Amino acid sequence: MDPPDEDPSDNDQRPALDDLVPRNYQLEMLEAVLRENSIVYLPTGAGKTFIAYLAMKHFSDKLDMPISAGGKRIFFVASMVALVIQQYNVIQRQSPFTVGMFNGAMNVDSWTKEHWLEQLESNEILVMSTQILLNIMDKGYMKMSNISLLVIDECHHATKGHPMSQLMKYHYNENDADMPRIMGLTATLTKTCVSDESALNMRLQELELNLHSKIVKHDNDDDLKGLYANPDIRVYQSPASDAAAEERAKKIEKILTNVPFLLQNKEGLDLFSLEIQKEYKELGYLLTKKGGINHDLQLVILDILHHLNNLDVFPAKLALKYHLARLKVLRKTVDGKKFELLNKMLEHLALVQEEMEEAMSPYKDNMLQMFHYSCPKVHFLFTVLAEETFKYKEDDFRLCGIVFTQRRVTAIILYHLMKIAMEHDQRFAQVKPDVILGCNKSVFGTMEYAWDSSKLRKSVARFNKGITNLCFATNVLEEGIDIPRCNIVVRFDRITTMTSFIQSKGRARDQKATFIVLDDNCEFDQKLPHYMEIEKVLKTIQTESDGAESLDSEKPLYRTVNGAIVTLQNSTRLLLRYCASLTRRRLAGCEPHWFFKSGPDKTVQVSLVLPAGSPHRNPIKGAWLKTLKQAKSSCCVEVLKLLHSSDELDDWLLPKRRTIEIAELNSKEVFKHYKGNDEGGQASDGAGNLRIHPILFPETLRDIAPVAGKEVYLHLLNFEPGFGCPVSNEQRGYLFDVTKSKTHGLAFLTSKPWPRLCKFPVYPNYGEITVEVVTNADTIKLSQEELEKVRQFNQMLFEQILELKHNFLYLNYESGNCNMLVAPTHQKVQGGIAKTVIDWSVLRSEIGVDLNCLEVCRKDGSQSLLGRVIVATHKEDKKDKPANSWKYIVTKVRDDMSPLSAFEDNGAYKDYAQYFKDKYEKIVTDKQPLLAVRPISLKLNMLTQGRDNATPRKCSRTFLIPELCSIVAINQIFSSKLWLKACMMPAVINRICWLLTADEFRRTINKETKIGVEELPEGMSWEPMDVKTFDIKYVTLPKANKFRKSQWKPHFNKNKIKEEDGSHLIDFHYNLLTVTDNQIEAYAELASKTLETSLVNSQGAFMERDNQIEVKPLSFLTVRSDIGPQLHCIYKALATTSANDAVDMERLEILGDSYLKYASAVYLYETHDNFSEGAMTEIKSKIVGNRNLYYCALKKDIQRFVHTHRFSPRTEWKPPNYEVSAQVKEAAKKQNFKQSALMEQLGVEIHEPTHTKHMRSYYLFVDMHECSDKALSDTVEALIGAYVESCGYVAAADLLAWFGIVPASLKSLLTKPPVFTFYQDCLDPGVELSSEINRFVPNMKRLEEVLGYKFQNAGYLLEALTHASCMSNQITASNERMEFLGDAVLDFLTTCHIYEHCGNLSPGVVTDVRSSIVNNNVFGSFVVRYGLHTFLLHNSSLLFGFIDNFVEHQQMNNHVIDDESLFAISEDNHVKVAKCVEIPKVLGDLWESVACAVYLDSGKDLVTTWNVFYPLMKNEIDRFVAKPPIQPFRLLLETYGNKNCTFEVVDATVEKHMVRLTVKYGPNIYTCHGMGGSLRYARNAASKYMLKIIEADTSNETNQKA
Repeated sequence: MDPPDEDPSDNDQRPALDDLVPRNYQLEMLEAVLRENSIVYLPTGAGKTFIAYLAMKHFSDKLDMPISAGGKRIFFVASMVALVIQQYNVIQRQSPFTVGMFNGAMNVDSWTKEHWLEQLESNEILVMSTQILLNIMDKGYMKMSNISLLVIDECHHATKGHPMSQLMKYHYNENDADMPRIMGLTATLTKTCVSDESALNMRLQELELNLHSKIVKHDNDDDLKGLYANPDIRVYQSPASDAAAEERAKKIEKILTNVPFLLQNKEGLDLFSLEIQKEYKELGYLLTKKGGINHDLQLVILDILHHLNNLDVFPAKLALKYHLARLKVLRKTVDGKKFELLNKMLEHLALVQEEMEEAMSPYKDNMLQMFHYSCPKVHFLFTVLAEETFKYKEDDFRLCGIVFTQRRVTAIILYHLMKIAMEHDQRFAQVKPDVILGCNKSVFGTMEYAWDSSKLRKSVARFNKGITNLCFATNVLEEGIDIPRCNIVVRFDRITTMTSFIQSKGRARDQKATFIVLDDNCEFDQKLPHYMEIEKVLKTIQTESDGAESLDSEKPLYRTVNGAIVTLQNSTRLLLRYCASLTRRRLAGCEPHWFFKSGPDKTVQVSLVLPAGSPHRNPIKGAWLKTLKQAKSSCCVEVLKLLHSSDELDDWLLPKRRTIEIAELNSKEVFKHYKGNDEGGQASDGAGNLRIHPILFPETLRDIAPVAGKEVYLHLLNFEPGFGCPVSNEQRGYLFDVTKSKTHGLAFLTSKPWPRLCKFPVYPNYGEITVEVVTNADTIKLSQEELEKVRQFNQMLFEQILELKHNFLYLNYESGNCNMLVAPTHQKVQGGIAKTVIDWSVLRSEIGVDLNCLEVCRKDGSQSLLGRVIVATHKEDKKDKPANSWKYIVTKVRDDMSPLSAFEDNGAYKDYAQYFKDKYEKIVTDKQPLLAVRPISLKLNMLTQGRDNATPRKCSRTFLIPELCSIVAINQIFSSKLWLKACMMPAVINRICWLLTADEFRRTINKETKIGVEELPEGMSWEPMDVKTFDIKYVTLPKANKFRKSQWKPHFNKNKIKEEDGSHLIDFHYNLLTVTDNQIEAYAELASKTLETSLVNSQGAFMERDNQIEVKPLSFLTVRSDIGPQLHCIYKALATTSANDAVDMERLEILGDSYLKYASAVYLYETHDNFSEGAMTEIKSKIVGNRNLYYCALKKDIQRFVHTHRFSPRTEWKPPNYEVSAQVKEAAKKQNFKQSALMEQLGVEIHEPTHTKHMRSYYLFVDMHECSDKALSDTVEALIGAYVESCGYVAAADLLAWFGIVPASLKSLLTKPPVFTFYQDCLDPGVELSSEINRFVPNMKRLEEVLGYKFQNAGYLLEALTHASCMSNQITASNERMEFLGDAVLDFLTTCHIYEHCGNLSPGVVTDVRSSIVNNNVFGSFVVRYGLHTFLLHNSSLLFGFIDNFVEHQQMNNHVIDDESLFAISEDNHVKVAKCVEIPKVLGDLWESVACAVYLDSGKDLVTTWNVFYPLMKNEIDRFVAKPPIQPFRLLLETYGNKNCTFEVVDATVEKHMVRLTVKYGPNIYTCHGMGGSLRYARNAASKYMLKIIEADTSNETNQKA
């Protein structure tokens, strides 16, 4: 049986929000450490390591200096190797310094002085065992004066001859001012029990004397309540063994102790001598180097004998099997006589094993042998465990327990007994056992020793994550090692010391915990009252009494006009009520921070710093008083006076309601156009709120009908095919020539000139055509007759060629919108110069009659049919439209073919003659050619690419027969060249109209904002409209049984001990009952090898900056356009996605949205320095919100310019000069343009309900259109994006001011260098700001190396690194406001990069990529990758723990950022619940605030900021652009379908959401639960867990079938 599986994606769960506050007692104890040598005495789990972490930061000022130049080092020492490893891992994950770890396995005893000095120079913090430091000092390799801070973990060991005591006794000189600060950490102050309180005080004085330190006392024991373990203590007396068991044991003992080959040892020791017995009593390890191999083998016999006499035969058999395996491993390391002796021992133990099996022969099954041949104590243990664990069967409870044993072998035995019991007893169904042991000293220096260390680390990690929940452990878990709050703790063996009692009981910290002691002889039951009394005394030592009150606590010390008073008694309560009213930040808390100062005559003064959120950040001092409590109250009184005078408290001394005051913004600065609900505002943030708006035609399209005798402007159309002229494709070659030809062209006639327009594409069904409008190419005058001819041509074009006439439309050539005329043109050569003019020959032509193609062929020759427009005179089938509904162009006359030519499409017909005869009953003559034709598409919306849906699908014929075709009569006027161009006219006219609309809007903006020009300078032309197809990023969705695998692999620090983890071997500790000799031999072969070690330090724990990465410049940051945005860019910004044009606003909208957030953030940050981050966030959300932008759009009449409807020329379009009567318009207006009323007025039959969204809109016929509120707000963002792209981010500020979104002062704020502000009064007299910054930000050089940036004013960096919980930094504010601005800066820069350098991604992909990068999880991962979290200034121990857990997860993940880290979950497979692991938001905030620091320090230089951060984010940007991560929720729905996935909210509170997910897949139904801080997190957790469940189940089914 193998150890439990690892789950590297797991993380500890986040506690409730109420727990996330800094603990005040920790800060008080830190203050004590900073003043003098101190012993920090706190219960387990109270955050002693965190206090040490804060102290290390304080004493780090000389760590970056060489020892030879007066540099100092910090040492952290512990008594156990396991503690050394644990503390090293925590410190290196959280410290910005190089941390080194040293233990005996590294052969440090043989190191020379030079080697140690090298380590002192290369490491700034050194973690090691106390003995190693003592040895260094004893050899004179270093002095105590080289240390700035010495942290001694588990310092209660510093008694008598312990290395801790010797280190302080012989090397610490309290009279030397250069001695280090001593900081002791302990959860208990005494190792052994004392007789009374007096003896205890003497013991404590001895500890203080040995460590030259004082035990730190806390003034308020309320802060420590809940930290002490207060379990239900139960003491049980174990039942005695029966006579039969004793008889069995004696029989086996006689054989076991009959070892003559051991009795003949040189020492001559008797197996049962007092010396052996004494050593046996303390047995924990097989000390192979003590007393020789005979001695060691005697200890093996004694250990087996102990388990035989105390636990009975079956447990003794397990002990014997363990020692057999151990001796086989040992045999690999010896030879000669020792080898022979081991063989004899193995043979002897084999005989003993046979005797044991014989004794248990009535039963062969392990369970039965365990039941019948285990002592009553074992039975009683399992009975108690069954009762205690069974109550945790419900989902609401999670078992977490430890069974402590004295011997490692006993722990292994009990683990195996539990595994056996679990197979047969359902009461243990909740149990997931493990065994946790210390390192086996008998294998020191071997590979097995390294494995033991690794197993210990992994076992503790499994226990912390809930993968295992009941551990059988030695005293290795009693002290120091961090484990979760246990609800069951059992002492299987007797408790030998007071320390053992306190520390093992201290593990039972759950509120409903039980502490069980199995007492063999009632010895502990007698000692328990005394132990409890001593523990009670120890608790009182942590707090100090205030002494008698000497002042009148009820005397009013301050009175308001309303009569509210402040006294010493109520001052603290009033102050805390005020603090509770402040805006609360997660992990920052709302408690004030106290500072204490001792004065003369045993007086004390208290100063106080209010929490973040208060406008008063300077320390406020109270009076000097005799007791601490009075001094605190006095300080509170002074604070309350200040708060009342500054209007923070009202005249009843109640906190004023803290709301965001934005009335001044509403009236003076922003929200000028905003309407609240009480002001008639009706804007909706959603797209469903549709309104009817009039369409505003530009001046260039209003009343432009040509008038006879007046000047008329000629606008020519040139068509350029976007496809080639392939020789092999005759049809496309013909179409190429026809389209490009200028002999038959078209032009527009208007009474007004048009501005220059950009080229644009249209898309007939044979390929892309670029259209160029040569505006104002000529001016002419038309006679009335000529004008009538042109009008007739137009009527023929739109009614007969394009068939666009509606019954409710009438011709109006006098006035209206878009009433230009279309005229045919041809090139005329005059004086050798070709000039395009109106083709009057076409205009004067008369329409004839339809001509039969065969007759024309016979009369004029077959080639006369080339280029003709014809119709087929037969029907395709009975269901099809009449054949003459489709028209064809003859692209080639095939004289080489006839109706008797073989039919090419299939073998069903012999020839074409047979085809038409059989299918259409048409008999044709044989002698006639075939006509190669191409159908003329009925599709008139040529604005977008796509399949020609109007082409007859069933007509697969390429050839027609002349006899069955006719030339259409109108073909005499409209040649095929003209006809094809005429089909493009609706699309061309539509696009010209919107281009002219965009140009007029562009002119308006440029004129009023002074951005760009109104008129395009002479000699310049607009860029062509660039219709780019989006780069498709295929996100491959898995099939139902295939899932994407994680890309990361576990990574181990290459500086750690070089070891093979032995995972491929069978570990006999977990497999005693099943392990084979061959497996033991394989284990022994590698385990016995000498361990190769290397130095262990934190170099390489975090990644460095890659300075070779090239930063691509962002043109938006430097672009300066003199003319403003290109015309097609404005066109694009006015086209919504619902218009279904080839271009739309979405990409520009994304850019504009990001810029708008950035600009508004800069404005609020610079102009409202009294606003908190929360206030600015709320205001910014309102500024960039759809409602505000909607009102800004209305103010500028954008609703009249925006393009919202799909172009549908056959159903919803008025051709030029066609109008609806004025009566219809007026009637529709009176009924508010109601859809059904409008259709009734137009005489259109209503076939479907008016509320259906599929009904065609007829608003366009009355020059109105339907537009959602959100479309208007999106248009504002798109226009902003257009100006950012074309004119740069600074110039775009003028557009924001024009809209009234942000005042005009924004433009100067974007470039104006910021002014650094700090609290000058908080600097001590004579202290420079730079020195204070260096004190708070140690090792700043490394931070600047990571960023690749040298700060000019490091004050910005200090503010960026200061969390709201940090009270020690009073110079600057916390980083909340910088986080607000930094988020907007990074969002804008990242968006610009994706927009410009990552291909023409679709808007959806741009949004996905940006949200994948600019989010808290990824930013937090960046912070950990580069070690920026080690510089964070905070005072929250819980935050310290959260960060440490995440750093450990990321280091195991090799700092890869992928789906696993973005959507990490922790799972409980038993109850099928997954919780979304939220990366500490503080880390993401830190990334943003540091970005803001660089931005501000560089003078708001976005280019510099991007140069700093892009190389740090490049890999993830490239990865997510290639394949954006998919939210598990979305992946689940897309994989299994919405209908098969059901989410049900089970629980929803402010702090926790739980959902139940049910998925139906095939015949199976799967259910699981997901938890998270929000509904989104909970759904993602459930979705990801469900994907894993179904994948595992599907994989199992596949394997079974195979």
